Amino acid sequence: MFFDSQEEAEKFYVNYGKISGFCIRKSSTKYRNVDGAKELYLRDFVCSKQGFKAPSNTKQIRTIYAIELQMAKRYTHKIFYMFQKEVLSFMHYGSMKLDEDVQLHIVQRLGDSANHFREVSFNPSKQEFICSCKKFENEGIPCSHIIVVLINKFIDCLPENLIIQRWTTTAKSRIVYDDDGVELQAQRTSDKSIDRKNIEILRGFAECLNDAPIEVCNAAKDMLADLQKIKASYSASGSNNPPQSISTSVPSIVNVHPPNLSKTKGSAKRLKGGKEIAMEEIGKRRTCSVCGKKIK
Repeated sequence: MFFDSQEEAEKFYVNYGKISGFCIRKSSTKYRNVDGAKELYLRDFVCSKQGFKAPSNTKQIRTIYAIELQMAKRYTHKIFYMFQKEVLSFMHYGSMKLDEDVQLHIVQRLGDSANHFREVSFNPSKQEFICSCKKFENEGIPCSHIIVVLINKFIDCLPENLIIQRWTTTAKSRIVYDDDGVELQAQRTSDKSIDRKNIEILRGFAECLNDAPIEVCNAAKDMLADLQKIKASYSASGSNNPPQSISTSVPSIVNVHPPNLSKTKGSAKRLKGGKEIAMEEIGKRRTCSVCGKKIK
């Protein structure tokens, strides 16, 4: 592609970037000496993000599937990139429904023999997936065979029963309770994400009430009164107890038994090296009465 001037080339690439969804900037420029004067003969136009390193706290998305974007927000960095490998490898597999009643699928790598395949069973009512490779049961990460069935069924979100809480970024933000439902204060960690959401809600309320008519202000007052009633009813009923127990209660009496008596008579033998053992073995050999050498 040739242009008559630098301005025409720049205008073309600016318009091209707008259509494609990115901005451009000028990059390297080269001049040459022609009759004692500098003449521009090369100028590169690149993306505005070219040459800049991505922030270390962001996860790189490599596919167009919503499952990968969902788990980029839920998983930690290390677990997400392990999950991303499974998402990328699913493109090498094909699936076929074997049984309509039990939703049994046969997943096979493209090009493999007919005897090498995996079976994935799907329970629509419970959104439960079970693969014969048992990768999820062993490592806690959905395998590529399950991801094949998910995408072929146009399921955009990974079911909650396939997400292990310990691999998520909010694993330490849960409140720990004992068997009696009492919160263990020493194990509690502040949930910054919830605080951030509360701040966003307050900002939204403030923007709505800014220069708002009297009807909106009265509706906000009624909403605030309803929220206070709901909070008071929850506090009175104690319904904020967790549905499951994560820890155990501390016993009131702890019996510590005395340790077993150890044998202290004598001293332990020193460990000998290989060279020292070999020298002792040579010393134990019999000596020849004629030549005086050790007999092997």
